[in-house]
Amino acid sequence: MTLNPTLNYLLEKFSISVFPFSQTVSDSSTYLAGAGGCLGDGYPLPAGGEILSITVYDGNKTEEKSGSVAVDANDRISVYAEYAESTFTVTVRVNDSPTSISVSGLAENADIFACVLVKLQQS
Repeated sequence: MTLNPTLNYLLEKFSISVFPFSQTVSDSSTYLAGAGGCLGDGYPLPAGGEILSITVYDGNKTEEKSGSVAVDANDRISVYAEYAESTFTVTVRVNDSPTSISVSGLAENADIFACVLVKLQQS
């Protein structure tokens, strides 16, 4: 078996993490609760890195959006579901500011589950 030196280097320098969020939504905008059921402006990141994607499931369909948003250590990430005209747009937020990583057209009156993929630098 051969070793891939590029993969080994990347695994040594970066750690891929998945941050889960979920919330039952009806007809108003809200944050999605993160791990432990806490709502709010986000969880602080232990290291700098990059937000890679969001995947969202509303009970009927799965939507995914990839991107690249740089983050620093102690930046706070959260997920916000914005209600407009009977659908939701779900956006990753950093320090309570929206990023370019979002999906739209999600159902109202649904349980929304979202996973944010983050590549964190290791020291």
